[in-house]
Amino acid sequence: SFILHLAVLEWIICVSTNKRRLRQFKKVCFFDCETTGLDPFHGDRICEIALLRVEKGKVIKSFETLINPERGISLGAYFVNGISAEMLEGKPRFIEIVPEILEGLGSAAVVGHNVSFDLNFLSEEFRRLGMIPLNVAALDTVRLAKRKFSLRSCALVEVAHSLGLSVPRLEAPEPGARLHRAMTDVLLLRDVFERMTAQLRQREGIVRLNELLKIAGL
Repeated sequence: SFILHLAVLEWIICVSTNKRRLRQFKKVCFFDCETTGLDPFHGDRICEIALLRVEKGKVIKSFETLINPERGISLGAYFVNGISAEMLEGKPRFIEIVPEILEGLGSAAVVGHNVSFDLNFLSEEFRRLGMIPLNVAALDTVRLAKRKFSLRSCALVEVAHSLGLSVPRLEAPEPGARLHRAMTDVLLLRDVFERMTAQLRQREGIVRLNELLKIAGL
């Protein structure tokens, strides 16, 4: 549609401008998605997405939605995120939310926990629509945890606990497990990122996002 193509064009211009201004990067987009399985290259799709765009410490855009993946959900995925086929009935298809996603990404650096997993799914969704490949600056908090913090586990919840953060608990279908939902993880991810960067600023004087990208960027 015309609106979709216009959103893509605006995003291309925004990302191109941003790459020339990386040193002044003060925009981040915390991003997470839940999926029907683990392999975007063999048919698995996004079934929930959440993003939080923050500029100079202020939330500029918050967006979350369940998505009709136009396919079934694996049992393994259901045990992780608790999202059932019934919950996705009548929800928008991916193509319907592309403008919201592009507006959220804009010229921001994408921050995620094992962010390549999420970006691979996002890129495959874009590819299905005939869109250009996803090309954004991305920072992985798993890499940051491994390279700058001595932690037993790099799972998001374990990283949060190690940094002294409280973790909201959503009961999963599997007894004793923690449910993973997109916005819940995005909000926790922001707390983890801000706690990590505060410690790195104090310990090593790292204050710029482009410095973090050199350490933990894709």
